[in-house]
Amino acid sequence: MTTTLFGPPIDPKNNPYANPNFFDLSFNPSLPDDVQLTPGLLAGYAGGLRAFEGNDTVRGSSDAELVNGNPGKDFLFGGEGADFLQGGQDEDRVYGDSGGDSLNGNKGKDLVDGGAGNDFLRGGRDDDLLIGAQGNDTLIGDLGKDVLTGGSDSDIFVLRADAASAKSNETDIIIDFDKVNDRIGLTGGLSEANITLETFTLSVRDELREELKRLKLSDSDVESLTPQLLDYFKSYPNSQTGLPGRVEQYFLGEMSANVPEMLAVVSGYIRYQDIDPNGDGIIEGTDIKLNGNSLGAVLNATAADISGHFISF
Repeated sequence: MTTTLFGPPIDPKNNPYANPNFFDLSFNPSLPDDVQLTPGLLAGYAGGLRAFEGNDTVRGSSDAELVNGNPGKDFLFGGEGADFLQGGQDEDRVYGDSGGDSLNGNKGKDLVDGGAGNDFLRGGRDDDLLIGAQGNDTLIGDLGKDVLTGGSDSDIFVLRADAASAKSNETDIIIDFDKVNDRIGLTGGLSEANITLETFTLSVRDELREELKRLKLSDSDVESLTPQLLDYFKSYPNSQTGLPGRVEQYFLGEMSANVPEMLAVVSGYIRYQDIDPNGDGIIEGTDIKLNGNSLGAVLNATAADISGHFISF
């Protein structure tokens, strides 16, 4: 049940970290908070709201609010206003809703959704899914193999020079680059003159086949299940394929996390057809390289599509 907050911080006497600069939620991880903020509640608290351990849910008001999720698998909703939301540790879901928000997943495999407005999104550490949605958004995956989807309007996808990897499948993936309106930002003083662009193809079948091998299935089972699993992805979430229970469970959980472009499909933010338009099981795109290492990849875009769209960030 959601509790609407009107008054002072929750149970400050039992909070060893109580600080007058913060509006703190309860300090009992066995009783996670589910709260609705009200306008004016955080006025006077320079550090904003702090949730502590536990899987908390915080819903913002019409004010511009600062919310820190800290440990636990939290759900943070900005509501209206220009909010600053930070997931903290663990796997969080951070939603800006409306307004020009600043959102940060921080640690863990997070989902960060800007919603309406011109938002600034960061993934933080680990493998994250960033969705700009409506508005002119800036998306920075930071560290890990992140999936970046700008949505409508003019977006900037930022690739960090210090996150470059010798392995192309360990860096960020830009799903929906718009060659008319979008830009790619390069950090570390880099410009387009410092990079090279290389076309690549990626077999979804091969990726799924390797993931199925993690289940220690027989070779014959792997070969028979791979096309079924590809069909599952193509029609998700309306899949009718009769996959074995543990394969489907793995698909919805750990495997989708290991194959980042499929995580975006499972999360419902893109369709399989968005990453493989002709449905042949082959993903095509352009790898952005710095001194032979990959900074990130742009799906369904040629070198000509993204050339001239780089800015120093």
